[in-house]
Amino acid sequence: MPKQTKDQKRKAKLEKRRKAGERQLQQQTEMLIRMLTERNIRVPEDVSVISIDDSDLARHSEVPITSLPHPKENLGKKAAETLLQMIAGKKKDLTYEFDTRVVERESVAEHKSL
Repeated sequence: MPKQTKDQKRKAKLEKRRKAGERQLQQQTEMLIRMLTERNIRVPEDVSVISIDDSDLARHSEVPITSLPHPKENLGKKAAETLLQMIAGKKKDLTYEFDTRVVERESVAEHKSL
């Protein structure tokens, strides 16, 4: 197996951290659902749950979780553009909004009027 370059090692380390963070967030969401269930609070009948970063765990949890996908590729691209503009002394505004979508699953109920 060929040796990894420093850049490849760095990218692998960052990807490992990203996946660990994603797993932790999803585990916390699943723990929340479990805690609610233990208290006889039903998901989604009594409370809706939404997570960020549409992971495999969101799709395959006991109650499939409605999720907002994290725009990783767009974030990386915008970060690189911003960094280059900052180096050139041109960029001042560091606030961005990214379009997203909601991946609807079973953890969210229909809105009911009071």
